[in-house]
Amino acid sequence: MVKKVEHLNQATWNHEVIISLGERKSKYLDWVITVVFYEAIHYVESAFACIHDVGHTERCQKVDESPSGARWRLVKKVFNRNVQQSFWELETASKNLRYLLGDYQSYYDEAVVAGFIDSNLALIKTESINKHI
Repeated sequence: MVKKVEHLNQATWNHEVIISLGERKSKYLDWVITVVFYEAIHYVESAFACIHDVGHTERCQKVDESPSGARWRLVKKVFNRNVQQSFWELETASKNLRYLLGDYQSYYDEAVVAGFIDSNLALIKTESINKHI
């Protein structure tokens, strides 16, 4: 089973990727958003690892449930509404960018990316780390 520290290490690695892409000023904002979401996943999974009856998304996954569906169910179980909303926004943006053709900047510009990093991700990180205590 993946441990809390492994998820935190991966979150840190993902953040380094965001920085290397240029963060808010990147010409690859679509990839920045996607990696921000992956960083958020590792923060929530690090919190799950500290909760005895959860442990990890895959451990709690129901037979007919996707990993992302199981993770969302656990996010709703473990975190408050603000974290749920922040996580949902990042997940939705990441999914949109995978299927959006053309000019994604009309949907996700530098200001939106800054909000994802400074608000959504920051809240998820703080609340996840608070679950470690």
